[in-house]
Amino acid sequence: MKFLHTRNLTLIAFVAVIASLASLPWETEVKIGFFRNQSHLPHNAQLKEEGFQRKTIRLNSHGVGVEAWLYTPIQNSRDGHPVIVMAHGLGCQKDMGLHAYAVQFVLAGFAVVAFDHRTFGGSDGEPRQLVKWWRHVEDWVAVVNDIKNGVLGHDINPTKIGLWGVSYSGGQVLATAAKLGDTVSAVVALEPYLSSKGRAKKLISSLGILKCLRLLAVSINDAVRDLLNLPAAYLKLSGSVNELAILQMNDAELKLLRSGGRPERIGGWQPYIPARMLLQSKGFEPLKYVDKISAPVFIRAGTEDTVCPIKYVHEAMDILTKNIGERAVLQEVPYNHIELFHVGMRDDEIEPSIKFLKKYL
Repeated sequence: MKFLHTRNLTLIAFVAVIASLASLPWETEVKIGFFRNQSHLPHNAQLKEEGFQRKTIRLNSHGVGVEAWLYTPIQNSRDGHPVIVMAHGLGCQKDMGLHAYAVQFVLAGFAVVAFDHRTFGGSDGEPRQLVKWWRHVEDWVAVVNDIKNGVLGHDINPTKIGLWGVSYSGGQVLATAAKLGDTVSAVVALEPYLSSKGRAKKLISSLGILKCLRLLAVSINDAVRDLLNLPAAYLKLSGSVNELAILQMNDAELKLLRSGGRPERIGGWQPYIPARMLLQSKGFEPLKYVDKISAPVFIRAGTEDTVCPIKYVHEAMDILTKNIGERAVLQEVPYNHIELFHVGMRDDEIEPSIKFLKKYL
């Protein structure tokens, strides 16, 4: 009887802990649930401008609908246009700055496919804005395979496919190129996320143990919610060291990041992602994939970048140079993480990557 009583108390305590984690009422910075807004927005409309046109298309990743913008030059190409596949970085989507890059590429003669990962933007899937790195890589592979199989039509050359990623997706394009081998003809990675080494130590030093434990509690909370089929618990995507957020940035970075306000985004995007991402992020180490890449690689990295430190880019370049020689190109620029993306679409800044892509596509 005593054993059963102890066992029942243990079970009650376990249920109480689970219930506590599932509610987390003391964390006012945590957002519970997310409503997908499927209203049509003007900036998602078909475009036809001087030199190019853009239309919205639907692709598929593991049975889930994936929305993409397809850009094509007005001028026809005898052999079909080489195509650049793009997706945004951590917690972001195609209508958050990719258009400016895509326009530069399409005016240079490339077709462009800018897609939203599952659960983001115009793509389907729940819970919304879920970040799981291996699912993102699956999306890259699925989109590339669709293009390879000719779903875009005869105007696109499915044998000349380039990948373009920034930050978190910069690491993903390297992992994707490693998986797809000769299917990929060239890779461009801007300020790529390459390793989680030192991430925990950096978090503790900048936030303190107490706040790190709070982040861990919210992450476990969200994982429990997933198991119990409850609405997800969301954390801010970015914030200062005084905020409970996935990424901590300094005042200058945050000011630039938030300088454009918060315009309405496809799908009702908000600057939050499910907190379970923190429990899974350590498994994503793009550096481990670099030695398996056979395609030419162009990396653009900021010397002032504290989010994706350049020292890991140097490690990647050592491996790439050993394996693919001069087809591995590094461009170092004196920017921090947010600055690099904001200035990267300017004519003088983007020209080296366009030159690289023209050479290999």
